[in-house]
Amino acid sequence: MCGCAAMGAPNPAWELMVREAMIRREIEQREKEAKKMAMEAEGAVTGLDSSVSKKLAKRAKAALAKFLSP
Repeated sequence: MCGCAAMGAPNPAWELMVREAMIRREIEQREKEAKKMAMEAEGAVTGLDSSVSKKLAKRAKAALAKFLSP
């Protein structure tokens, strides 16, 4: 272990790695939520008229794209 690390000095590379991992985890969580929302929306529109379900599916896709954009 480096002497400066033992003294509690911050390590910028380590901090960046931790931050990147946290951001990656957040992105994965958002993708999971988006997939869940898409499946729920798909299930909700299955019983509807075909033209209505297509319109709703298009709106849902647009909403998910907006939700996932940074």
